Amino acid sequence: KYITNVACNSQTHTNNSTSVPPQSGPQLNAAVSTVDSNTQLLMVAELRQRSGMNEAYSRQCLEEYHWNLDAALSAFQNLNAAGKLPTEAFT
Repeated sequence: KYITNVACNSQTHTNNSTSVPPQSGPQLNAAVSTVDSNTQLLMVAELRQRSGMNEAYSRQCLEEYHWNLDAALSAFQNLNAAGKLPTEAFT
């Protein structure tokens, strides 16, 4: 859970951080199961296009944010702006 851990660490260490913590709860478990594999592929492609991250990091980010594209993109933007993402996320 690299993305989530870095987001949480950034939020803990920086009072002005606007990182979005991962959402949790029983209602999200149901939502996760309704995201079929074709939709997941489309979401990974969308996050890759918008973030410049590779497929593995894009998928990981979406998984950690329960396939919530807006939350995943927000976390990416915050972490990227803070320089917290490794270079291998973009190769």
